[in-house]
Amino acid sequence: MVEKNSAHGLFVSMGMGLTLALGGLTGGAAAQDLFIENALLVKSPGETPELTTILIRDGQIADLGSEPPRNRIDYIDAEGRLVTAGLWNSHVHFTTPALAETPQAVMTDMLLRYGFTSVVDTGSDLSQTLSLRERIENGELVGPRILTANGSFVAPGGSPAYLEFRLPELATPEAARAAINAVLDAGADHIKIMSGSFLSPTNTAHMDEEVICAAAETTHERERLIFSHPQSRMGLTRAVDCEVDVIVHTVPSDGPLGEDLIVQMRAQDTVLIPTLKLWRFELGRAQVPEFVIKQYETTSIGQLKEYHEAGGKIAFGTDTGYMSDYDPEAEYELMAKAGLEFDDLLVTLTTMPAEKFGGQSGTVEIGGPADLVIYDGNPVETPGDFAHVAFTIRQGAIVFDAESSAP
Repeated sequence: MVEKNSAHGLFVSMGMGLTLALGGLTGGAAAQDLFIENALLVKSPGETPELTTILIRDGQIADLGSEPPRNRIDYIDAEGRLVTAGLWNSHVHFTTPALAETPQAVMTDMLLRYGFTSVVDTGSDLSQTLSLRERIENGELVGPRILTANGSFVAPGGSPAYLEFRLPELATPEAARAAINAVLDAGADHIKIMSGSFLSPTNTAHMDEEVICAAAETTHERERLIFSHPQSRMGLTRAVDCEVDVIVHTVPSDGPLGEDLIVQMRAQDTVLIPTLKLWRFELGRAQVPEFVIKQYETTSIGQLKEYHEAGGKIAFGTDTGYMSDYDPEAEYELMAKAGLEFDDLLVTLTTMPAEKFGGQSGTVEIGGPADLVIYDGNPVETPGDFAHVAFTIRQGAIVFDAESSAP
Protein backbone atom coordinates (compact mmCIF):
# COMPACT_ATOMS: atom_id res chain seq x y z
CA MET A 1 0.00 0.00 0.00
CA VAL A 2 1.27 3.49 -0.85
CA GLU A 3 0.09 6.38 1.24
CA LYS A 4 0.57 10.07 0.46
CA ASN A 5 1.49 12.52 3.19
CA SER A 6 -0.04 15.79 2.02
CA ALA A 7 1.94 17.85 4.50
CA HIS A 8 5.16 17.14 2.63
CA GLY A 9 4.07 15.97 -0.81
CA LEU A 10 5.97 12.72 -0.15
CA PHE A 11 4.94 9.14 -0.74
CA VAL A 12 5.37 6.47 1.90
CA SER A 13 5.55 2.80 0.95
CA MET A 14 3.89 0.98 3.81
CA GLY A 15 4.33 -2.50 2.37
CA MET A 16 8.15 -2.65 2.74
CA GLY A 17 8.38 0.06 5.38
CA LEU A 18 10.49 2.21 3.05
CA THR A 19 9.98 5.91 2.47
CA LEU A 20 10.02 6.89 -1.21
CA ALA A 21 10.93 10.45 -0.41
CA LEU A 22 12.61 11.59 -3.59
CA GLY A 23 9.42 11.32 -5.61
CA GLY A 24 7.93 14.42 -4.01
CA LEU A 25 11.00 16.65 -4.26
CA THR A 26 11.50 19.03 -7.12
CA GLY A 27 15.12 20.17 -6.94
CA GLY A 28 16.94 20.25 -3.67
CA ALA A 29 16.11 17.89 -0.86
CA ALA A 30 14.27 19.87 1.79
CA ALA A 31 14.68 18.78 5.40
CA GLN A 32 11.67 16.86 6.62
CA ASP A 33 10.36 15.58 9.93
CA LEU A 34 11.15 11.89 9.90
CA PHE A 35 10.83 8.95 12.28
CA ILE A 36 13.10 5.91 11.87
CA GLU A 37 12.16 2.76 13.75
CA ASN A 38 13.95 -0.57 14.18
CA ALA A 39 17.32 1.06 13.58
CA LEU A 40 20.41 -0.86 14.71
CA LEU A 41 22.27 2.33 15.55
CA VAL A 42 26.00 2.80 16.07
CA LYS A 43 26.18 6.30 17.56
CA SER A 44 29.96 6.54 17.21
CA PRO A 45 32.90 4.23 16.51
CA GLY A 46 33.52 1.79 19.34
CA GLU A 47 29.96 1.83 20.66
CA THR A 48 27.82 -1.31 20.64
CA PRO A 49 24.99 -1.28 18.07
CA GLU A 50 21.64 -0.60 19.75
CA LEU A 51 18.18 -1.29 18.36
CA THR A 52 16.38 2.04 18.73
CA THR A 53 14.33 4.76 17.10
CA ILE A 54 15.48 8.08 15.67
CA LEU A 55 13.34 11.20 15.53
CA ILE A 56 14.42 13.94 13.11
CA ARG A 57 13.05 17.47 13.13
CA ASP A 58 14.28 20.52 11.22
CA GLY A 59 17.33 18.71 9.90
CA GLN A 60 18.58 17.65 13.34
CA ILE A 61 18.42 14.58 15.56
CA ALA A 62 15.56 15.50 17.92
CA ASP A 63 15.44 12.34 20.00
CA LEU A 64 16.70 8.77 20.23
CA GLY A 65 14.67 5.88 21.62
CA SER A 66 11.36 7.73 21.72
CA GLU A 67 7.91 6.42 20.89
CA PRO A 68 6.41 7.31 17.49
CA PRO A 69 5.09 10.88 17.55
CA ARG A 70 1.32 11.32 17.67
CA ASN A 71 1.26 13.85 14.84
CA ARG A 72 1.46 12.76 11.20
CA ILE A 73 5.07 12.22 10.20
CA ASP A 74 7.01 10.39 7.50
CA TYR A 75 8.88 7.33 8.60
CA ILE A 76 11.30 4.60 7.65
CA ASP A 77 11.18 1.10 9.07
CA ALA A 78 14.88 0.23 9.05
CA GLU A 79 13.95 -3.42 9.65
CA GLY A 80 16.93 -4.01 11.95
CA ARG A 81 19.46 -2.63 9.50
CA LEU A 82 22.66 -1.01 10.71
CA VAL A 83 22.62 2.82 10.91
CA THR A 84 25.60 5.17 11.34
CA ALA A 85 26.38 8.84 10.91
CA GLY A 86 26.70 10.04 7.32
CA LEU A 87 30.00 9.18 5.64
CA TRP A 88 32.88 11.34 4.41
CA ASN A 89 34.81 10.75 1.19
CA SER A 90 37.87 12.92 1.75
CA HIS A 91 39.30 12.63 -1.77
CA VAL A 92 36.98 13.31 -4.68
CA HIS A 93 37.14 15.26 -7.93
CA PHE A 94 34.37 17.09 -9.77
CA THR A 95 35.99 16.78 -13.17
CA THR A 96 33.81 14.28 -14.99
CA PRO A 97 32.36 15.82 -18.19
CA ALA A 98 28.94 14.38 -17.32
CA LEU A 99 28.57 17.04 -14.60
CA ALA A 100 27.84 19.61 -17.28
CA GLU A 101 24.83 17.70 -18.65
CA THR A 102 23.57 15.46 -15.82
CA PRO A 103 24.86 16.87 -12.53
CA GLN A 104 22.14 15.25 -10.43
CA ALA A 105 22.87 11.81 -11.82
CA VAL A 106 26.58 12.29 -11.08
CA MET A 107 25.90 13.42 -7.51
CA THR A 108 23.71 10.39 -6.93
CA ASP A 109 25.77 7.75 -8.72
CA MET A 110 29.18 8.95 -7.51
CA LEU A 111 28.42 9.89 -3.91
CA LEU A 112 24.91 9.75 -2.46
CA ARG A 113 24.22 6.11 -3.32
CA TYR A 114 27.30 5.16 -1.29
CA GLY A 115 26.30 7.11 1.82
CA PHE A 116 28.62 10.08 1.35
CA THR A 117 27.01 13.15 2.92
CA SER A 118 30.26 15.16 3.09
CA VAL A 119 33.21 15.26 0.69
CA VAL A 120 36.51 17.04 0.16
CA ASP A 121 37.20 18.03 -3.44
CA THR A 122 40.98 17.67 -3.67
CA GLY A 123 41.65 19.44 -6.92
CA SER A 124 39.09 20.50 -9.50
CA ASP A 125 38.26 23.81 -11.16
CA LEU A 126 37.55 25.96 -8.10
CA SER A 127 34.92 28.16 -9.70
CA GLN A 128 33.00 25.11 -10.95
CA THR A 129 33.17 23.39 -7.57
CA LEU A 130 32.00 26.51 -5.75
CA SER A 131 29.15 26.82 -8.24
CA LEU A 132 28.21 23.18 -7.65
CA ARG A 133 28.28 23.73 -3.90
CA GLU A 134 26.06 26.78 -4.21
CA ARG A 135 23.55 24.87 -6.35
CA ILE A 136 23.37 22.17 -3.68
CA GLU A 137 23.06 24.64 -0.82
CA ASN A 138 20.30 26.64 -2.51
CA GLY A 139 18.33 23.49 -3.28
CA GLU A 140 18.80 23.35 -7.04
CA LEU A 141 20.67 20.04 -6.75
CA VAL A 142 20.65 17.25 -4.18
CA GLY A 143 24.17 16.49 -3.07
CA PRO A 144 26.68 16.21 -0.24
CA ARG A 145 28.31 18.94 1.79
CA ILE A 146 31.37 20.02 -0.22
CA LEU A 147 34.71 21.28 1.09
CA THR A 148 37.61 22.14 -1.20
CA ALA A 149 41.36 21.56 -1.08
CA ASN A 150 42.38 23.56 -4.11
CA GLY A 151 45.34 24.88 -6.05
CA SER A 152 46.90 21.60 -7.25
CA PHE A 153 50.24 23.37 -7.48
CA VAL A 154 53.22 21.55 -9.00
CA ALA A 155 56.93 22.13 -9.43
CA PRO A 156 58.09 23.87 -12.64
CA GLY A 157 57.40 21.46 -15.50
CA GLY A 158 55.62 19.17 -13.06
CA SER A 159 52.19 18.74 -14.62
CA PRO A 160 51.51 14.98 -14.43
CA ALA A 161 51.77 12.99 -17.64
CA TYR A 162 48.31 11.51 -17.11
CA LEU A 163 46.61 14.91 -17.38
CA GLU A 164 45.84 16.61 -20.68
CA PHE A 165 46.25 20.11 -19.24
CA ARG A 166 48.88 21.99 -17.27
CA LEU A 167 48.63 22.71 -13.57
CA PRO A 168 49.81 25.96 -11.94
CA GLU A 169 53.50 25.92 -11.05
CA LEU A 170 55.36 27.17 -7.98
CA ALA A 171 59.00 28.05 -8.56
CA THR A 172 59.89 30.17 -5.52
CA PRO A 173 58.75 30.63 -1.91
CA GLU A 174 57.51 34.11 -2.81
CA ALA A 175 55.42 32.74 -5.66
CA ALA A 176 54.02 30.08 -3.32
CA ARG A 177 52.91 32.62 -0.72
CA ALA A 178 51.18 34.78 -3.32
CA ALA A 179 49.49 31.83 -5.03
CA ILE A 180 48.26 30.27 -1.78
CA ASN A 181 46.71 33.54 -0.63
CA ALA A 182 45.08 34.06 -4.02
CA VAL A 183 43.42 30.63 -3.99
CA LEU A 184 42.15 31.04 -0.44
CA ASP A 185 40.89 34.54 -1.27
CA ALA A 186 39.01 33.01 -4.21
CA GLY A 187 37.00 30.83 -1.83
CA ALA A 188 38.95 27.59 -1.34
CA ASP A 189 38.66 26.03 2.11
CA HIS A 190 42.08 24.40 2.06
CA ILE A 191 45.13 24.01 -0.21
CA LYS A 192 46.52 21.13 -2.28
CA ILE A 193 50.03 20.85 -3.65
CA MET A 194 51.86 18.08 -5.47
CA SER A 195 55.18 17.71 -3.68
CA GLY A 196 55.89 15.01 -6.24
CA SER A 197 54.20 14.44 -9.60
CA PHE A 198 54.45 11.64 -12.15
CA LEU A 199 56.21 12.43 -15.42
CA SER A 200 57.22 8.90 -16.43
CA PRO A 201 57.93 5.56 -14.71
CA THR A 202 61.50 6.75 -14.09
CA ASN A 203 60.95 10.49 -13.61
CA THR A 204 59.14 12.36 -10.83
CA ALA A 205 58.99 16.15 -10.64
CA HIS A 206 59.66 17.14 -7.03
CA MET A 207 58.71 20.49 -5.58
CA ASP A 208 61.57 22.32 -3.89
CA GLU A 209 61.41 21.91 -0.12
CA GLU A 210 61.64 25.66 0.51
CA VAL A 211 58.61 26.13 -1.73
CA ILE A 212 56.65 23.40 0.08
CA CYS A 213 57.48 24.95 3.45
CA ALA A 214 56.46 28.42 2.26
CA ALA A 215 53.16 27.01 0.99
CA ALA A 216 52.53 25.20 4.28
CA GLU A 217 53.45 28.21 6.43
CA THR A 218 51.18 30.51 4.41
CA THR A 219 48.30 28.05 4.58
CA HIS A 220 48.71 27.65 8.34
CA GLU A 221 48.88 31.42 8.83
CA ARG A 222 45.40 31.51 7.28
CA GLU A 223 44.32 28.72 9.69
CA ARG A 224 43.67 26.28 6.87
CA LEU A 225 44.95 22.81 6.03
CA ILE A 226 47.38 21.85 3.29
CA PHE A 227 47.10 18.54 1.41
CA SER A 228 49.98 17.03 -0.52
CA HIS A 229 50.13 14.48 -3.34
CA PRO A 230 53.59 12.93 -2.74
CA GLN A 231 54.09 10.43 -5.64
CA SER A 232 57.42 9.22 -4.22
CA ARG A 233 59.23 8.83 -0.93
CA MET A 234 61.09 12.09 -1.56
CA GLY A 235 57.81 13.87 -2.19
CA LEU A 236 56.44 12.35 1.02
CA THR A 237 59.42 13.18 3.25
CA ARG A 238 59.64 16.75 1.98
CA ALA A 239 55.95 17.27 2.65
CA VAL A 240 56.21 15.80 6.15
CA ASP A 241 59.35 17.84 6.91
CA CYS A 242 57.34 20.97 6.03
CA GLU A 243 54.46 19.86 8.30
CA VAL A 244 51.88 19.33 5.58
CA ASP A 245 48.60 18.30 7.23
CA VAL A 246 47.22 15.65 4.87
CA ILE A 247 48.97 13.15 2.61
CA VAL A 248 46.80 11.98 -0.29
CA HIS A 249 47.91 8.56 -1.60
CA THR A 250 50.42 6.03 -0.40
CA VAL A 251 53.79 5.79 -2.19
CA PRO A 252 53.95 2.13 -3.25
CA SER A 253 57.02 2.50 -5.44
CA ASP A 254 59.22 3.00 -2.40
CA GLY A 255 58.74 0.17 0.09
CA PRO A 256 57.73 0.47 3.75
CA LEU A 257 57.22 3.85 5.39
CA GLY A 258 59.62 2.99 8.20
CA GLU A 259 59.58 3.81 11.89
CA ASP A 260 61.37 7.18 11.73
CA LEU A 261 58.95 8.65 9.19
CA ILE A 262 55.92 7.23 10.98
CA VAL A 263 57.05 8.71 14.31
CA GLN A 264 57.41 12.11 12.66
CA MET A 265 54.01 11.87 10.98
CA ARG A 266 52.35 10.78 14.22
CA ALA A 267 53.97 13.63 16.17
CA GLN A 268 52.58 16.12 13.64
CA ASP A 269 49.10 14.52 13.49
CA THR A 270 49.56 13.94 9.76
CA VAL A 271 46.45 12.48 8.14
CA LEU A 272 46.87 9.77 5.49
CA ILE A 273 44.24 9.22 2.78
CA PRO A 274 45.47 5.94 1.24
CA THR A 275 43.32 5.52 -1.95
CA LEU A 276 44.45 1.90 -2.30
CA LYS A 277 42.06 1.11 -5.14
CA LEU A 278 43.65 3.79 -7.32
CA TRP A 279 46.70 1.73 -8.19
CA ARG A 280 44.79 -1.07 -9.91
CA PHE A 281 42.67 1.48 -11.77
CA GLU A 282 45.63 3.57 -12.92
CA LEU A 283 48.07 0.79 -13.71
CA GLY A 284 45.38 -1.37 -15.26
CA ARG A 285 44.42 1.20 -17.84
CA ALA A 286 48.13 1.67 -18.58
CA GLN A 287 48.23 -2.10 -19.30
CA VAL A 288 50.86 -2.75 -16.65
CA PRO A 289 51.38 -6.49 -15.98
CA GLU A 290 49.26 -8.00 -13.23
CA PHE A 291 52.25 -8.94 -11.06
CA VAL A 292 53.30 -5.27 -10.94
CA ILE A 293 49.77 -4.19 -9.98
CA LYS A 294 49.74 -6.78 -7.19
CA GLN A 295 53.12 -5.54 -6.01
CA TYR A 296 51.82 -1.97 -5.81
CA GLU A 297 48.70 -3.08 -3.95
CA THR A 298 50.69 -5.19 -1.50
CA THR A 299 53.12 -2.37 -0.74
CA SER A 300 50.29 0.14 -0.34
CA ILE A 301 48.43 -2.16 2.02
CA GLY A 302 51.65 -2.61 3.98
CA GLN A 303 52.18 1.15 4.30
CA LEU A 304 48.63 1.64 5.53
CA LYS A 305 49.06 -1.24 7.97
CA GLU A 306 52.23 0.36 9.36
CA TYR A 307 50.54 3.69 9.92
CA HIS A 308 47.35 2.20 11.32
CA GLU A 309 49.20 -0.01 13.80
CA ALA A 310 51.20 3.02 14.95
CA GLY A 311 47.97 4.89 15.69
CA GLY A 312 48.24 7.29 12.76
CA LYS A 313 45.24 9.32 11.63
CA ILE A 314 43.56 7.94 8.51
CA ALA A 315 40.72 9.37 6.43
CA PHE A 316 38.74 7.45 3.84
CA GLY A 317 39.01 8.64 0.24
CA THR A 318 38.87 7.08 -3.18
CA ASP A 319 39.86 9.66 -5.83
CA THR A 320 36.41 9.12 -7.31
CA GLY A 321 35.64 11.50 -10.14
CA TYR A 322 39.18 11.11 -11.37
CA MET A 323 38.50 7.38 -11.29
CA SER A 324 35.52 6.60 -13.48
CA ASP A 325 34.68 3.58 -11.31
CA TYR A 326 32.70 5.15 -8.46
CA ASP A 327 32.07 2.01 -6.38
CA PRO A 328 34.12 2.14 -3.13
CA GLU A 329 33.60 -1.52 -2.17
CA ALA A 330 37.10 -2.59 -3.21
CA GLU A 331 38.64 0.27 -1.18
CA TYR A 332 36.96 -1.01 1.98
CA GLU A 333 38.16 -4.54 1.26
CA LEU A 334 41.75 -3.43 0.68
CA MET A 335 41.75 -1.32 3.85
CA ALA A 336 40.47 -4.35 5.76
CA LYS A 337 43.48 -6.30 4.47
CA ALA A 338 45.64 -3.65 6.18
CA GLY A 339 44.01 -4.60 9.47
CA LEU A 340 41.28 -1.97 9.74
CA GLU A 341 38.17 -3.49 11.31
CA PHE A 342 34.65 -2.10 11.40
CA ASP A 343 35.25 0.54 14.07
CA ASP A 344 38.56 1.55 12.49
CA LEU A 345 36.91 2.04 9.11
CA LEU A 346 34.04 3.94 10.68
CA VAL A 347 36.53 6.36 12.25
CA THR A 348 38.05 7.05 8.82
CA LEU A 349 34.55 7.66 7.43
CA THR A 350 33.03 9.76 10.23
CA THR A 351 34.70 11.15 13.34
CA MET A 352 38.24 11.68 12.01
CA PRO A 353 37.38 13.68 8.86
CA ALA A 354 34.40 15.38 10.49
CA GLU A 355 36.58 16.77 13.26
CA LYS A 356 39.65 17.52 11.12
CA PHE A 357 37.98 18.98 8.04
CA GLY A 358 34.49 19.98 9.06
CA GLY A 359 34.59 21.04 12.70
CA GLN A 360 31.90 18.47 13.55
CA SER A 361 31.66 15.39 15.73
CA GLY A 362 30.78 12.84 13.06
CA THR A 363 28.54 11.06 15.56
CA VAL A 364 24.79 10.53 15.96
CA GLU A 365 23.68 12.64 18.89
CA ILE A 366 20.62 14.62 19.97
CA GLY A 367 20.91 18.15 18.62
CA GLY A 368 23.41 17.12 15.96
CA PRO A 369 22.88 17.16 12.20
CA ALA A 370 20.64 14.41 10.85
CA ASP A 371 23.24 12.97 8.45
CA LEU A 372 22.68 9.21 8.46
CA VAL A 373 23.30 6.05 6.47
CA ILE A 374 21.05 2.99 6.63
CA TYR A 375 22.93 0.03 5.17
CA ASP A 376 21.60 -2.76 3.01
CA GLY A 377 24.22 -5.14 4.30
CA ASN A 378 26.35 -5.78 7.38
CA PRO A 379 29.65 -3.85 7.32
CA VAL A 380 30.37 -5.05 10.88
CA GLU A 381 31.03 -8.50 9.44
CA THR A 382 31.76 -7.65 5.79
CA PRO A 383 33.78 -4.43 5.20
CA GLY A 384 32.65 -4.15 1.59
CA ASP A 385 29.08 -3.74 2.80
CA PHE A 386 29.87 -0.13 3.73
CA ALA A 387 29.24 0.40 0.00
CA HIS A 388 25.79 -1.23 0.10
CA VAL A 389 23.37 1.50 1.16
CA ALA A 390 19.59 1.42 1.51
CA PHE A 391 19.13 5.09 2.48
CA THR A 392 21.28 8.18 2.66
CA ILE A 393 19.90 11.04 4.75
CA ARG A 394 21.46 14.48 4.77
CA GLN A 395 20.25 17.13 7.24
CA GLY A 396 17.01 15.25 7.64
CA ALA A 397 16.29 14.85 3.94
CA ILE A 398 16.34 11.50 2.20
CA VAL A 399 18.81 12.04 -0.62
CA PHE A 400 19.12 8.43 -1.73
CA ASP A 401 16.63 5.55 -1.50
CA ALA A 402 17.88 2.31 -3.06
CA GLU A 403 14.40 0.91 -3.61
CA SER A 404 13.10 3.91 -5.53
CA SER A 405 16.38 4.22 -7.43
CA ALA A 406 16.42 0.60 -8.59
CA PRO A 407 16.02 0.10 -12.35
